[in-house]
Amino acid sequence: MKRSAFIGVAVGLACVAGFAGCGGTKSETAVGDGGDSGKPIKIGFAMGFTGATNAFDGPVFDGARIAIQDINAKGGIDGRKIEIIKADTKSDLPSVASAGLSVLEKGADVVVTSCDYDFGAPAAREANKQGKFAIGCAGDPLYGKQGIGPLTFNTLTGTPVEAGVMSALAQKNGWKRAYVLADTTIKYSARGCDYVEQSFKASGIAVAGKDTFQNADSSISPQVGRMKSADADFIVLCSFLPGATSAVRQIRSAGIDLPIVGQAGVDGRIVAGGVPKLSDLYYANIGSLREESPDAQLRELGSKYDELTGGGLAKIQDYAPILGYAAIETIARAVQTSGSTDGAEMAKAVEAFKDEKLITGPTTYSSECHTPIARAMAVSKVEQGKVKVVEAALAPVNVPKAPC
Repeated sequence: MKRSAFIGVAVGLACVAGFAGCGGTKSETAVGDGGDSGKPIKIGFAMGFTGATNAFDGPVFDGARIAIQDINAKGGIDGRKIEIIKADTKSDLPSVASAGLSVLEKGADVVVTSCDYDFGAPAAREANKQGKFAIGCAGDPLYGKQGIGPLTFNTLTGTPVEAGVMSALAQKNGWKRAYVLADTTIKYSARGCDYVEQSFKASGIAVAGKDTFQNADSSISPQVGRMKSADADFIVLCSFLPGATSAVRQIRSAGIDLPIVGQAGVDGRIVAGGVPKLSDLYYANIGSLREESPDAQLRELGSKYDELTGGGLAKIQDYAPILGYAAIETIARAVQTSGSTDGAEMAKAVEAFKDEKLITGPTTYSSECHTPIARAMAVSKVEQGKVKVVEAALAPVNVPKAPC
């Protein structure tokens, strides 16, 4: 959208490594011991509760809140209720690290960050420095062990896997030649199209042409002109809202009716609201919370989200509440499995996930890969302005090598 051998070693070694704090041993944070039994587990949210990133951080937080309500209603995690601590990054990059420190100073056992590498990494690093588990969602696979630290995990399937899903979709539809249009405003979309090209090359799909633009560009007519003259049979759009809507509108207004395949950021439901009678737009996603979803758990989350927010489901992208819910599921499973809120113990538990059943689908991590490994994605299609799920779980092919 950088794991040391912590287990069975004195916490001092972790301090020397610079990844964990010296604030306590496993016995001091064990869920079942006499000291912490019954005490709340404090989850700190260092996110954009105001400003531009609230567009996705707000729904992520609401999805997490629903998961917390569900867990607390069942008695909590091994008898311990979850308590929420918040700090607002104000969508200001220089304020992200201080927001992370703020929730830690208030006693956070775990930190959940903004759903973006740039706006989430600084808070996650502060958590790792103090030996705390951190989790967020970012398309950039650097959000995890290599890019932040050994106690950080990503709930979002990264852009390399997204590219592999696009290859699988192209193969299923017999598409052979792509025109690749990359939004270079942020790493998610820029790197996303780089990975698409790598996956397409391995899949035997030609790139008939490629171009770039910025999300805020009011006109992409030169790019559309070149696209129109290219010998392509489908278009790949690596972008995000709101610029994705403008790009699709201009492509269709120019009379180009080729299928368009977008990243998850190209939310077809919202794009369709700005492009009348839109058809043949496909987009990879985590899943749908709406009535067309084949997944009963996701539909239930959608209903709970709508109730919590007073009808807010119509205004948001579905991936955000799903990823917020998944973050809390992951935290809960880690605490239950490890019997601890110690960051290194939790990390070891999550690294052992193999097809773990989460709301995002069967999820696997490893000691080296703290981003979901080759997890299948859903694919939705817009046809005459209506959205339908055409692939409930499409497995990626030819996933490019990337930092994990």
